[in-house]
Formats: sequence, structure tokens, C-alpha cells
Amino acid sequence: MIFDYPEYPDIGVLAGCLDKPDLAPPVVQYGNESRVSWFKDISAIPGNSPTYSVDPKGFLPRIKASNRQHPDHDTDCWPPQATV
Repeated sequence: MIFDYPEYPDIGVLAGCLDKPDLAPPVVQYGNESRVSWFKDISAIPGNSPTYSVDPKGFLPRIKASNRQHPDHDTDCWPPQATV
């Protein structure tokens, strides 16, 4: 989620890892030399399909039940205590 270049006094933060990335707009980019060629045109691609945040078919409960990823901010106790 963060990285450090030892020769510079600042750190890098991967904005996509933040809960609210809109609150932390980027001020500099790194690694542009390895950017894929189509990236500069990505905003021109239609994007009208909803994500699972809109769940008309009721998939979210099944996804949540099968998810083993750390649930972050909604976790009371991490790691979970072993059950006997």
C-alpha cells in the first residue's frame, strides 16, 4: 500500500488501496515508462455497466459468504480466534 524510495524524503501511497481514494488526489506519478499503451485512451471507453454495488440478481450475499479476504474496517477482531 505504500512504498519508499530511499533517496527521497517522501513515501508513495497506492491510492487504489484507500477506502476513499477521491479524498487523496494524486500530485505526482511514477512508473510512466511502463504504462501500457492503451492507458491514455481508457477514459474514452464506454463504462455504463454497473458493478456489484448494484445487485439486482442478489449475488452479494453469495460473494460475501465465499470471501476469505480480510474484511478491514468492519472487523471487530483480527485475526479471528480459532474455534474448538
